[in-house]
Amino acid sequence: MKTLSTINSITHSPVRYSLFLTALTVIVFAMGTPTANSAPGDLIVPQQYSPAYDNGDIIQLPINPSFGTPSFVWDNTNLPAHFWAGIAFDQAGNLYASDYVSGEIYKLTPDRSTLTLFATGLQSPKGLAIDAAGSIYEADTGTGNIYKFTPEGAQSTFASGLYLNNSGACMIFDSLGKLLVSGGLGYDWNTAAIYQIDAQGNVGVYRILPTYVIPSGIAFDSSGNLFVLCHNAFTAANSIYEYPPSPEEPPITRGENVSAAGFVGLVIDSLDNLYVGGTLGSSIWKFSPPGYESYVASSPISDGTDTFGQLAIEAAVSSTPTPTPTPTPTPTPTPTPGMITVTVKTSPTGRSFSVDATTYTTQQRFRWTSGSTHTIATTSPQSGDPGVQYVWKKWSDQGAISHTVSPTGNTTYNATFTTQYYLTMTSGTGGRVTPASGWKNSGAAVSISATPARGYSFSNWTGTGTGSYSGPNNPASITMGGPITEAATFTHN
Repeated sequence: MKTLSTINSITHSPVRYSLFLTALTVIVFAMGTPTANSAPGDLIVPQQYSPAYDNGDIIQLPINPSFGTPSFVWDNTNLPAHFWAGIAFDQAGNLYASDYVSGEIYKLTPDRSTLTLFATGLQSPKGLAIDAAGSIYEADTGTGNIYKFTPEGAQSTFASGLYLNNSGACMIFDSLGKLLVSGGLGYDWNTAAIYQIDAQGNVGVYRILPTYVIPSGIAFDSSGNLFVLCHNAFTAANSIYEYPPSPEEPPITRGENVSAAGFVGLVIDSLDNLYVGGTLGSSIWKFSPPGYESYVASSPISDGTDTFGQLAIEAAVSSTPTPTPTPTPTPTPTPTPGMITVTVKTSPTGRSFSVDATTYTTQQRFRWTSGSTHTIATTSPQSGDPGVQYVWKKWSDQGAISHTVSPTGNTTYNATFTTQYYLTMTSGTGGRVTPASGWKNSGAAVSISATPARGYSFSNWTGTGTGSYSGPNNPASITMGGPITEAATFTHN
């Protein structure tokens, strides 16, 4: 390790660090030559300290078009141990990384040759995020505060009062520029929240997660769906939830296979592929749309004892190009159609439908080429529980029960069904009843009547089922709240 005499003034928040408003010596570590240069689009994987094996490395893994051999490994073997938790890139290509044990934030230069101490005196810092202006945000799990740093290192309290204990405290910005932070259990006793903080530092709630679920990674796809990597503290199961942009829509469970191992980091690339890193694993797992049912594992990138931190994908760094001669004009090529996200679902949920001859019973999301043609269809009627059926009413695009679609933008197709219940009408000796047994729409009011035969009198109705009637009224009215049986009793005069 080598210490250089570089000086950097880091101003801390006067609320917490009034005794430390002094210039700090920046420690610059001379590192070994990396195995290769990093490249935009690669996956950045920070490792947390494993005392038996290494001191916490940062690995760069090519993922386009497929997993490859790590193109860069910053080997931390000869440096002080680091527990890398959160990472984020600024627009110049500097990589910021938080060490949640030492309470420090470091900056790794774009050429990956120099690690600089950027901030210190924090309490278990985890998530990092950087806005368009270059300001750095840090989730301080020890205090429940979000701290904001200028690129020069001046610190202030951006937001406070968040419950961040026992969570990954991951952070990302949404399309409106609001900061999302994953919280821990304790928002409402045994539930956790995804916080949303506006530019003024006002704290709201973006989503409340299911009971006992602790988030450890958050990321948006190209359609604005929020993916949350979770661990259930009660069952020890792990899962990925997809939250649509509309708060009225329920989440979709993705990546069921993650229940076999623990994961802590999550990131999504430009093609909506999803990557997660294991808590005690040697590989990165990749789940692909539309269904995210299965995964592809990378080649081993650690010895299997490391815990990965927050993941990131390196973006291209803008620079001033070298002037070149004006090229000879060439015809403008035909633009390549882009990819769009298409959702197909039913109302009520659980009904069967098909997309391109493949049958589904749960909501599906597809990545299609804009303008490509596909067939969506369903069947009618569809059986449900005993005495329940579903009759197709319409598709949301007003197409036929089976028809082709060629969407050019992100689209949702919803097949609406009418729920029907079976009405069973019976009578004993001495009369007849109307209407005849048959299917009735849910919620329909039905008038029932009994007509006695000669020498008989109507006695009473005996009804079973939600909305049925029992009693002497004739005619009587029932409301179809479920399957109903009505039996008429007659007496001999």
